[in-house]
Amino acid sequence: MEWLLYFDAYTRKQYEGLKTRDFENWTSVTDKLVMPKGIRHGTPFPVSEEVLEQLLATSKKK
Repeated sequence: MEWLLYFDAYTRKQYEGLKTRDFENWTSVTDKLVMPKGIRHGTPFPVSEEVLEQLLATSKKK
């Protein structure tokens, strides 16, 4: 499974992204990002119960 992390690179005034399969090795995907107009840092978004459970299970392995 591949995980994506999006974040606000505030000092560069842009959003950036990274991908990983193991949470140890990361690859930039910033050049592939297309963000919706008007999006702002700190914008909450829903995730499915399945995604939540996968995140929690992965974090417990560390």
